[in-house]
Amino acid sequence: MLRRFTRIVSGMVVYPERMKENLDRSRGVVFSGTVLLELARRGVSREQAYDWVQRNAMRAFHEARDFKALLLVDTDVTRVLPPAEIERAFDLDEQLKHVDEIFHRVFEDRPEVVGAGFNRPVGR
Repeated sequence: MLRRFTRIVSGMVVYPERMKENLDRSRGVVFSGTVLLELARRGVSREQAYDWVQRNAMRAFHEARDFKALLLVDTDVTRVLPPAEIERAFDLDEQLKHVDEIFHRVFEDRPEVVGAGFNRPVGR
């Protein structure tokens, strides 16, 4: 299975701009898991954190609004998470900070894949 995955990844073409566009289409809801975990880490029950995150995610979806902006004005959320921590939860650099290390561990026997990274088209 790892061999098959390596073959697929080594031929893959990555377009960072398109990936960013796709992430932006979620209006930030893609970061909901990070927000939920941070709330739980700060003592909010998972059930309560889920309710708060879900409430804002559904508003973002149904009202075509920005998820982070909704969180920043939600007093339940901001009572626990300061704005700087909410901003941090939406920071792609923070989200991807270990990607190169993970790829190196997974593909250490395949140097042509390790250096691929996500910052330029790779492939064919």
